Amino acid sequence: MVNKGLVWNLIILFSILASTIIITVKLQDKPYFTGRNLTSETGTQLLTQEELVQYLHVTNEDIEKIISEDKLSRKQTGLRDAYQFLPYIELKGKRLFLKSEVDKWLEYLSKNRPS
Repeated sequence: MVNKGLVWNLIILFSILASTIIITVKLQDKPYFTGRNLTSETGTQLLTQEELVQYLHVTNEDIEKIISEDKLSRKQTGLRDAYQFLPYIELKGKRLFLKSEVDKWLEYLSKNRPS
């Protein structure tokens, strides 16, 4: 006769194994940084730096210069005005930009340009 404890252990083992396989397959379907337009589940559009360049019609060097100047200005002044600096996050060595935040940054710049 088969040990009932062994049967239950095998059922649990196979359930865990099947769950792991399903989760792994689902995670592989999710885009990470593929260089394409990413939209979160909330509809928030994420842009890579290359996409930001296209969106703003500037060069990659322009974006690098803006970020570099922003970093220097933050260190020198200590200012933390929400949209004074180009908003982005760095994740695994990649810069990501929320389109809605970039739009707010552009609006801030248009309203607060020195005369």
